[in-house]
Amino acid sequence: MRNFLIITLGVLLVISCKNQKSEVKTAKIDFTQYVNPFIGTSKMGHTFPGATAPFGMVQLSP
Repeated sequence: MRNFLIITLGVLLVISCKNQKSEVKTAKIDFTQYVNPFIGTSKMGHTFPGATAPFGMVQLSP
């Protein structure tokens, strides 16, 4: 009885690990086209699009 249970669980495990990549189609959407990194930088926005150290002590820019 114990061998039957182990074999049954093994078969179910192998069947459940089937590769399903061909059945599932994922859409590759480029969300970076919706991002504007310069929001809030015009006029008196007091924000900086470059890298800054904690608390804004150093502001590096390309």
